[in-house]
Amino acid sequence: IRDRLKDYLLTERREQFSRAFVVKLLTYALGRSLEFSDEKHVNALTRQFTDDSLQLQTLVQSIVTSDVFRTK
Repeated sequence: IRDRLKDYLLTERREQFSRAFVVKLLTYALGRSLEFSDEKHVNALTRQFTDDSLQLQTLVQSIVTSDVFRTK
């Protein structure tokens, strides 16, 4: 059942999963709730994360080098 859930999330809900993951990780990294002004960063990070085959290492690097993180 775990493999079916994984397949479902990565195929049917890929964009939704990617965005939710980015939001949770960015919220943790910033140490605060996200605001409306963070939306453009969330969109860019989600697009990059999805395009990079959901590679966690790349997402973490993208977050810590992002303007929103460096100016927190």
